[in-house]
Amino acid sequence: MRQMKKIVVALIVLLLSVIVSLYLGSVGPAERVSKPTERKQSKPSTGGTQDTALARLMKAMGPDMLDATEVPDIYKPIYTGGAGLGESVNWPADLPFKKIELYRSPCYGDCPVYRFTLYNNGNAELDAIKHMPKLGRFTGDVNINEYARLCYAIEKLGFLKLHDSYMRNETDLSFCTIIVETSLGQKKVLDYGEVGPIELWIIQKLLDRTREQVDWLASRTGSGR
Repeated sequence: MRQMKKIVVALIVLLLSVIVSLYLGSVGPAERVSKPTERKQSKPSTGGTQDTALARLMKAMGPDMLDATEVPDIYKPIYTGGAGLGESVNWPADLPFKKIELYRSPCYGDCPVYRFTLYNNGNAELDAIKHMPKLGRFTGDVNINEYARLCYAIEKLGFLKLHDSYMRNETDLSFCTIIVETSLGQKKVLDYGEVGPIELWIIQKLLDRTREQVDWLASRTGSGR
């Protein structure tokens, strides 16, 4: 039964990898430009990335299960539960991001306005400013496994290599800013008018999904209403 459960989990993870591969194609974030007037069309996928993902899926269906050697050591506990790693991995201290933050700004309309912050100790904060179901400041927590997955996704999708801003040549639109804090400083990417690359869109959606899953409690420093 436990073996079957591991197979199901591995299949789900790798199916998601296939889906993301379909989005990404063969063009990396660094090949894109930040201004819409200068943006180049993505090159059609050669199928290499998708073939690799499919190969991993087929391998997972075999007796060897998931090839954990392809996963960086810091993220292996996501799939192994920490088994066999000894003291080589120290969560959360060794995770690359101390803090992950998403901010959505006002627009000319009823765009939700909020600031959502995650910390590597599992704490989460939400400042619901405008056009949200409840307004005010809230606190919650996120499982360390979930935080590690977000770190892995942000690294894998090349967030640190993205341009600092992607701008649509229009007014009165909302912008989304993502900030990650590392031991060396901060990396901030602003997306005005949702014109950023697909990698950035995926990260935005992952963070919003995480925000929606948190059990928020009104903060003592700013009661929710």
